[in-house]
Amino acid sequence: MRHRLRGVLSTGANSAGRFTGEYLFPSAASLSQPLSMSVFTKCKFINVDLTRTKFVNCFFFGCDFENCDPYYASFENTEVNPVSFKDCYRLDGDWNKALVLFSELRRSFLSSGDGRLSRTADYYFRLWQHRRLYHLWKSKQMSGFLPWFWSLCLWLLTGYGERPAHLFIWALGVISAAAAVYEKWFPFVVPAPKHGYLDFWYVSFQVFFGKGLSANLQTIGSSIAQVGEFGCGLVLIALLIASVTRKLSP
Repeated sequence: MRHRLRGVLSTGANSAGRFTGEYLFPSAASLSQPLSMSVFTKCKFINVDLTRTKFVNCFFFGCDFENCDPYYASFENTEVNPVSFKDCYRLDGDWNKALVLFSELRRSFLSSGDGRLSRTADYYFRLWQHRRLYHLWKSKQMSGFLPWFWSLCLWLLTGYGERPAHLFIWALGVISAAAAVYEKWFPFVVPAPKHGYLDFWYVSFQVFFGKGLSANLQTIGSSIAQVGEFGCGLVLIALLIASVTRKLSP
């Protein structure tokens, strides 16, 4: 059962107020006026019904919304981290409500010029787009699974441009896998008697970051492996630069 925040705040706190701590608001009459000029600090909203609640010039600092329903809530000149709403909806079937929520947050932050929070909201919007595609495919409302798979690949690779750490993990994985390939099938890329895995990993690291192919004896197979790793390095480094630039931009 969801409690209604709107009813409690209609007692007079809707014009301005400061709230600190955990709130479990009981049901009451709905809020007829927008909630404005209110500051919420380290509040935890649990099972609160925020449907169509209007927040105007409000501030949320370190707040969490758990199992709440901010369906069609609006945020005008309101500062709140979209991460606070990540636990509002948990089921794939709630994709419509989640998309409406994060779309509104993205639009609100974009109109106020807050690019970082807008991109954070866009990240969760795209996560729920991915869950929507999975839900539609699973329930056979969509025939192909390629759109869902492509969305999954984008998340795994770059976190929709908001998770540069994914690219670091991919880079380490490619270097480590290539080192294992060199050690097993092309041991001559490392001059004898140095044949430890770390020696191959160092060669792989150099190839990945564009120093060039191994100066030792080359075969067609080893050349293809190193050119392939070098190509992966170019792509991942370019994506990493773009992702970090996006992350650091205001």
